[in-house]
Amino acid sequence: MHKIAHRQFEWQRSFSTRERLYRFAYIYGQGGCGEYFQTKYGLSINEFLQAGFLIFAHAHIVPWMQPAGLERLDVTVESVAKTLGIMSLSRQDFRASATELNETLFEGKNLPFAYLPSLLRRYPIIAESRFGSFIAPLPQLIMYRMTVGLFYDIAAGPQALLNEANNRFELYAQRLLQGFFPSFEVMGSKRYGPKRS
Repeated sequence: MHKIAHRQFEWQRSFSTRERLYRFAYIYGQGGCGEYFQTKYGLSINEFLQAGFLIFAHAHIVPWMQPAGLERLDVTVESVAKTLGIMSLSRQDFRASATELNETLFEGKNLPFAYLPSLLRRYPIIAESRFGSFIAPLPQLIMYRMTVGLFYDIAAGPQALLNEANNRFELYAQRLLQGFFPSFEVMGSKRYGPKRS
């Protein structure tokens, strides 16, 4: 049960924090991961985060929105449109994909009873082409997609990118622990002992 609970705790606390933004920008936003993202989408991770945060903030003010930039913060309409392209589906595509996801899930014999897959985690925004507008049913999931959800983008690339991200996470944790506990020497992982022992 603790595994189920731990997956719920983050939603009961403040999910949208500077620490979360920094952590995932640090892990995925530089090196080969950052280059892969920019090549794939024509948008840097920094631009994606800026535009995503603008959408996230706007979603708390009005339900239905249209793509708009904020020139004072150097967030262009183009970067907002590209960000929407990454984290949204049209209403029709969302319905079809959700139906397909449910059919696949219920075909299996071992149906999980908690933390079921959700299309909204990957695409937290639903676009309505008739009106040129979009809506975020659960705005917190925009922040989830901008941070944890960067994994989806990087995982689609070569395995070397995930290895790079994993190494950078280890370095992040090492630096964080060293900062909190300066009297200790925090070392990176090391292999020791015979294999499979």
